[in-house]
Amino acid sequence: MSEDWVKRPSVYRLLDAGTQRNPGDKDGAGSNSNPRITRSRVLNATEAGNQPTAVFRLMARCSIDFHVLSLLWMMAVGNLFDKRLSCNVFGIRLRRNRHGEINTRSLVSLKAYLRPFREWRDGGIKAMRTSLSEKRKVLALTADVSSFYHELSPGFMLEKGRIYV
Repeated sequence: MSEDWVKRPSVYRLLDAGTQRNPGDKDGAGSNSNPRITRSRVLNATEAGNQPTAVFRLMARCSIDFHVLSLLWMMAVGNLFDKRLSCNVFGIRLRRNRHGEINTRSLVSLKAYLRPFREWRDGGIKAMRTSLSEKRKVLALTADVSSFYHELSPGFMLEKGRIYV
């Protein structure tokens, strides 16, 4: 396997990430896996005078080599990190069998993310509202300020002195 793919600049593409709700939008444009429903919501919001805003996500178009390397890293190294996390940690987690092991023959390596994310988000909002109603001070922070999850660059692997596991 050639290492040329590590040196090539990443190619990016824009993916539709849904539409952003605007104040006064009762139905909400939102995002739905059915494009007809999303389109209907956007048209209804537009007709009601609530122009929705399109939201896009910048994604890297990675080579197959990069995808294979990523999967191998997840199974060999990421598995060790993920295994040490408690069930109270939310995020994209590895899918495990009832014995806590990764099924290497499975077609899916990650747990579904959207429902746990929404539960985490809604739970946090509920806790903040409860605290505010009890007149307690609340501070909310987010670590995903720049959407760094979508900024991939494998060039670090060519750095001199890099330690490989």
